[in-house]
Amino acid sequence: MMLPQVFALQWHRALFEQDMAQVWSSMTTDFRRVVAQVALGKDPRPHGELDPIVDELSAAVPAREDLQQFFSAACSILQNSCRVSPDSVGAGTSTRIEAPAFEVVRLYMLEDLAIDAEGNYFLQPGHAARALTLVLSAEEDESWRMAGIGGVLIPGWPPTLDWESPAEA
Repeated sequence: MMLPQVFALQWHRALFEQDMAQVWSSMTTDFRRVVAQVALGKDPRPHGELDPIVDELSAAVPAREDLQQFFSAACSILQNSCRVSPDSVGAGTSTRIEAPAFEVVRLYMLEDLAIDAEGNYFLQPGHAARALTLVLSAEEDESWRMAGIGGVLIPGWPPTLDWESPAEA
């Protein structure tokens, strides 16, 4: 199994490279549903009419004529949620298991870290660093899927917060 930090870094980079086919297929179904619902949230049609569209879009490999337009909107939503580019963050050496199937990976802002003589970034004792918090899901096939940014949302109109990562100790 790939280390969760490696998966998180690769997923984050693919997002900012706008490789939405890779990004989308690497997300949990619920996370894909949430992003689809957020993207369609201002559509004036009743939610009951939008649910079949959300079902189509939440597939790992959706097949719709308007897919590129949707992927553009989804990419913007996800990039805005992450707020930082891949070149400005690095993964810590540990993850935090939060539930039987979730692990939290923090991607730390490099500008908040010190650099040792070998060029490695590290957090100095007594200092703090800002971080992007990504929630990963451990799948039965021993792969990782992105489950959320900062927390996990439950699909719905609107999506609701199921779990939020506590502040790092």
